[in-house]
Amino acid sequence: MERHDIPSSLSHLTGAAQQTIEGFARLFQPIELDRNQVLCGPGQNGRSIYLLTHGILHHYRKSAESKTENNDIHEDRNHHKAQSNQTLNIYLPGSYIGSPSRLLPPSQLDYVTALSPSTLLATSQLKLQAYCQKDPDASQLIYAIQQTIQQNQLRLIEMLHLQPAGRRQQAMSENLGEYLSKIPKQVLSSYLALSRKHLGRLIREQKGIIKK
Repeated sequence: MERHDIPSSLSHLTGAAQQTIEGFARLFQPIELDRNQVLCGPGQNGRSIYLLTHGILHHYRKSAESKTENNDIHEDRNHHKAQSNQTLNIYLPGSYIGSPSRLLPPSQLDYVTALSPSTLLATSQLKLQAYCQKDPDASQLIYAIQQTIQQNQLRLIEMLHLQPAGRRQQAMSENLGEYLSKIPKQVLSSYLALSRKHLGRLIREQKGIIKK
């Protein structure tokens, strides 16, 4: 099983000394989320950064009609049932979420919620800034995280622009791998802008091709 922690995720991305990486890693503390707990919601302004080490997270946008107050970590049992919710991203282990300067887009309707019991490593912008003042080389690590997030976002945009829909579904299946079956079809269909019926047909067709 692939290891997901701060040193492992950053050591191959920068030329920073191991001592700098280890000090940087000590700024992160583990947090646990139950299924349907909200990690990030409206009113939060990018003061935290996370590395997902276990589980699956769902970044989605609610319509104005389905908006509810979500200022703290809490349960949102019906979030994936609302047809108006738009999936913006699905985070798998090894994903960084947010950046030292911005956690979510400026929409007041965006949420990141656990689709399964999940474990993350979390730190604050203030801690990162203080550590960079102490060890300027740590700025390389922040830059590496920002670049990783941006590259993942570009890959997502490329996938969502594939045509026809079958190519989008195939790319999504490859990206999600073994996690595909653990994600509700409501989430997957809104991710690809497909109806659930169309998505189900594409998945069945792909399974038929694999069996051949």
